[in-house]
Amino acid sequence: MEGLYYKHSGKFGMGGVLYALVVGSVVACVGAFVYAYLVLYLPFVYINALVTAGFGAGTGFVIATLLKKQKVRSDAVALVVTLVVTGIAYYYAWAAWIWALVRRNDGEASVGDFFNMLVRPGVVWNLVVDINQHGAWSIRGGEPVTGWALTIVWVAELALIFGVSLAVAYAQMDESPFCETCEEWGTKKPNVLQALAADVATAKQRIEAKDFHYLESAGAPRPDSMEWLRLHLFSCPKCGSFHTLDAEKVKIKVESGKRKENTSTAMHHLLLTASEAEALQRLGEKMGPKSVAEMAQSAGASA
Repeated sequence: MEGLYYKHSGKFGMGGVLYALVVGSVVACVGAFVYAYLVLYLPFVYINALVTAGFGAGTGFVIATLLKKQKVRSDAVALVVTLVVTGIAYYYAWAAWIWALVRRNDGEASVGDFFNMLVRPGVVWNLVVDINQHGAWSIRGGEPVTGWALTIVWVAELALIFGVSLAVAYAQMDESPFCETCEEWGTKKPNVLQALAADVATAKQRIEAKDFHYLESAGAPRPDSMEWLRLHLFSCPKCGSFHTLDAEKVKIKVESGKRKENTSTAMHHLLLTASEAEALQRLGEKMGPKSVAEMAQSAGASA
């Protein structure tokens, strides 16, 4: 519902953007160098995929963190900066990987050769084409993977790096609200309240209407509950008058006799007044500060 939820103002300074571009590129390129060596020497495909995703996630997280440090509150700017820095790091990773590959095969590649490649994209491209024709690795000792098969692997790698990087940067930028009055990011107070919710859509409507009595009447989850809502509060650390509320749906799945918790977002940054935030916290204390895990532990100890 429009007007009920917080949205970034879109404000930013060019100094902050340049800071994130420069510092982020340096950090991401260091990560790219490490990544290049890991994917070259790790023989396991699944581990390589995790390393690739980790490289993308780390890049996105670093960029968003730097932008937030500079008080940039624009998702569009964050995505553009992340795209640029990830592109720089991706190219750097290619140059590092080719250089490491040459060193592994014949050892005749100096540090100067590496920096020479960095400033000559045409050389890097020609080497990529050559590697695509002859291959650089094989599966289970078979023939080297070449041509379209290798191209598909590289495209999947590119998509994973950029996709994860952008997704993580966006999530990190939207994690906390920003108080425009105090120019401070809101701090999170997790798990201020937990309440049963048979119908999440109805619960969302009632919470949007600030009908917190609905949560009280629903009751707190029990140790054997399988589904409930968990609420988190974000507040400005300075003025104390700016607050937003997050709600996540918690669903328990039993696997091999163990309860596994799955969560999904039900509400993100609902705006609250200071009195509403205070009332919600009081209600949370009234309904019980213990987590479900603590209640389950207590129940097990008393049995």
